Amino acid sequence: NPLTPTDPQAREAALSWEQRLDDEAGPSVRCYSYHHFLQRPKVVVPMLAAGTPFYNRILLRLAFSRVDEVMRKWMKINEKTAAQSRETMERYLTELANAYQEKPYLAGDSFSRADLAAASLFAPMFQPGQYPVPWPKPTKIPKDIQAWLDQWQPQIHTLEKVYAANR
Repeated sequence: NPLTPTDPQAREAALSWEQRLDDEAGPSVRCYSYHHFLQRPKVVVPMLAAGTPFYNRILLRLAFSRVDEVMRKWMKINEKTAAQSRETMERYLTELANAYQEKPYLAGDSFSRADLAAASLFAPMFQPGQYPVPWPKPTKIPKDIQAWLDQWQPQIHTLEKVYAANR
């Protein structure tokens, strides 16, 4: 099935959702997550080295302080931006949960690029088994993130169901 609806209104809605999610939700998930995970090198290095040659894990460990510094500077990751990102994620999770309560898809009558964007950009928050990143064990997830995940579980679960149904 095509991911872009043929109906003009549904097409516009799908493209709008996708653009907003790409521009705001995705960077917010990344900023919030990295802000906390970069404080735990032993946990984040395997995630950063996933799918690369084995020696990248060693190189990342050796140069981690520089990697941390560059990532934080390049992506503008700090306490303030992480807090703003958390608020953005919460706003989107609320909006998405409300939209999915009204109808099964964000745009039109079938799964579209809007649903794909929502489910995939928030996938780090529900950590699906099929995701190509070695997720940390639950005990290794930073406490701030775990507390947030616990609080927002109902809204996150909505996207997890969309992901599972359409993966």
